[in-house]
Amino acid sequence: MEVIQLNQVACVGRTTKDLEVRYVGEKQQPVARFTLAVNRHFKNNQGMIEADFLTCTIWGKAAENMQKYCGKGSLVSITGRLQSSSYINKQEERVYTTEIIVTDVRFLSSKKTATGALLPDAELLSHFTAPGDVLV
Repeated sequence: MEVIQLNQVACVGRTTKDLEVRYVGEKQQPVARFTLAVNRHFKNNQGMIEADFLTCTIWGKAAENMQKYCGKGSLVSITGRLQSSSYINKQEERVYTTEIIVTDVRFLSSKKTATGALLPDAELLSHFTAPGDVLV
């Protein structure tokens, strides 16, 4: 009997800065790394709400759409999977990392334009990704 395994993450939070897309590989695949700030549901000893800062990677057209339509502080919903890896740092110590590989993103607020106006909701909604849109 095979044991069913599941690696799925869903988060709603705010981007901590504007995304920068880069193009990698022979096929020049778009990719962006970003940090998502997700508030915790409780207050610390000082009565403040803390946040977790989650490293995320998104590929393909979804990365380009996030760069275009999400800015610093944009509210997004993401789903994806956790991926862990490690590397040896300059002090020759092994460092372990965990990130979310985003497979679906939903824009919950607009990026402000240069004039400070929000993009129209109809335009924003037309750029949702479908689960099959992301190449991982």
